[in-house]
Amino acid sequence: MTKKMMKVAMKLSKIVYIGNPEFAIGPLKHLQKSEDFDIKLVITQMDKKRSRGKLLPVAVKKYAINEDLPVFSTDNINSDESIEMIKSVDPDFIIIVAFGQFLSRSFLNTFKDKVLNVHASILPQYRGASPINHSLLNGDDETGVSIMLVDSGMDSGDVLKICKLKIDKNHNYNSLSEDLSELGGICLVDTLRNFDDLFSNRMIQNSEEATYTGFITKDMGKIDFNEDAVVINNKMRALYSWPKLFFEYNDQTVKLHDFDIVEKFSENEPGQIIKVNEEGIFVNCNDKCLVMKEIQFPGKKRMSVSDYLKGNQIEKVKLR
Repeated sequence: MTKKMMKVAMKLSKIVYIGNPEFAIGPLKHLQKSEDFDIKLVITQMDKKRSRGKLLPVAVKKYAINEDLPVFSTDNINSDESIEMIKSVDPDFIIIVAFGQFLSRSFLNTFKDKVLNVHASILPQYRGASPINHSLLNGDDETGVSIMLVDSGMDSGDVLKICKLKIDKNHNYNSLSEDLSELGGICLVDTLRNFDDLFSNRMIQNSEEATYTGFITKDMGKIDFNEDAVVINNKMRALYSWPKLFFEYNDQTVKLHDFDIVEKFSENEPGQIIKVNEEGIFVNCNDKCLVMKEIQFPGKKRMSVSDYLKGNQIEKVKLR
């Protein structure tokens, strides 16, 4: 019997996969690679207006189409149409990864104990919309992925399995997201393969220990030079994808893409430009001195300070 025939002969777990962003592609790939699962349907949100107003598919939809997986897009996962679409494939499991819509009690009752979520934190820490960002913002040494049953609360369902990951000092939001997406796929496959045992020994979350994370907002990227260098550096890592760090220079909003941290060598107040040379723009924060190495003025390309200084000047003003 060929490998393909053996796979057909096996009873594969039928999967409905629901997700949107790049992070959700990793677990989907791992389900595809495993011989234990049959992805019957991929559900995403509707196409979004992006570049120059064009309607473009979310990352998971684009991937699913390229992989010839059946795709259904909806702006209401709880609608009768959505539920009937899922029921038509009679799934063994429904996997939710960063979908951005709450599931109704009716949806959860219809597919009781079949709905699992891949969440990028060690629950009950960092429930909510931005767990990866907040692991970096808080300077954590460790994070992970929790595979949980979905209930009607905010990431409050029983946890089946947790897989942990050390946070490297060089991790930023993009690289940590990639690593957690990969880990999430490994953790999900292992959970589904051992579902009965993990379900019987699932962990009930202690909501009193829970922390909640909201959506990342643009104003979070503004540098407060009265903060310590480690805090500013953690913000750089956490907000690397968006909105990035920025400051106000002569009524212009300038993005900061790269900087070094050195010991203070002057008593200038935080935010005051101390000196400017090819090494960078030297600005004190609360405890150290930031050496800004790569910046971006409005409507311009990002460039090193040394290149910027070839045709421009930086005044020694106080940054806000």
